[in-house]
Amino acid sequence: MKKIKNIYTFGTSFTNGGGFEFDIESKSILKKYYGVLGIPLKKENFKWTHILSNLLNQKINITNLAKDGFGNERMYRKIFELSTAESFRPSENLFVLELSDLGRKEVFSPKDKRYGIINYNMDSLEIYGQSFDYFGSCHEVELEKISEAWDNFNRKQFSFPSEMTKLYISLMGIISYLEFMKIPYIILDATIIKNSPMAAHFFDKIKEKVITVEGDKLLFEWMSSKYTIEYETHNLWPDKHWGYTANIFMADLVFNKMIDLNYFKEKKIPFDETLSKTNSVLEILDKNIKQYL
Repeated sequence: MKKIKNIYTFGTSFTNGGGFEFDIESKSILKKYYGVLGIPLKKENFKWTHILSNLLNQKINITNLAKDGFGNERMYRKIFELSTAESFRPSENLFVLELSDLGRKEVFSPKDKRYGIINYNMDSLEIYGQSFDYFGSCHEVELEKISEAWDNFNRKQFSFPSEMTKLYISLMGIISYLEFMKIPYIILDATIIKNSPMAAHFFDKIKEKVITVEGDKLLFEWMSSKYTIEYETHNLWPDKHWGYTANIFMADLVFNKMIDLNYFKEKKIPFDETLSKTNSVLEILDKNIKQYL
């Protein structure tokens, strides 16, 4: 295998440092809380992709394409855009995938010629968020019209079994595409595939590419409610996004999986060492939290 030159990460706010928006005034308490770690209080510094870059000594370029609120459909589109470029060399690029569940529908605005996202509750089908996939001014009215039309259609036509079937087929399709194109990849968590009666057999074919913890425990299942911002702040800030310790775990686990798959040559980080690092962070944070409780 050729040397990996680039890593592209895809996913949601969990891969994009969700929760660590220190520039938002309402989150000033987080500045005081996490400031004791001595890390510059910028969202980028708390992402696992940034921590991984440091572990790799910046020897491999990392491009984080994750975006808050977006899901699998945007990931598929970005993968195709990258992999079909004339200059793209499959063996030189590693894709790291954070898979998402339903509730994230990508739409396209013919007027703006831009993609957008509609976030909806899978139980009530109510829309709770929408945005365009770019920064700057946009025609929010146009997106609202698309959202309203999709909402009306969804409430009449939505079938959970049908949507789940399409989700599994598309997930298996994109992974098969990566295999066919011989593009190196890692999956952060495959619970959605493993727990599916339809796709469970597919898990056995890809499990070596899936990150596991303490043997065969899948990542999200193992983390559960641990290591969230809410957990780290003792409910001072009720945010279920990954905390700083979770991002440390993610970076170390992806680093080790790269070594397991021969994508990078280095000594693996022992799990006890990762636990020691995260426990040290929690001890510092716990000492600081007492003044706010």
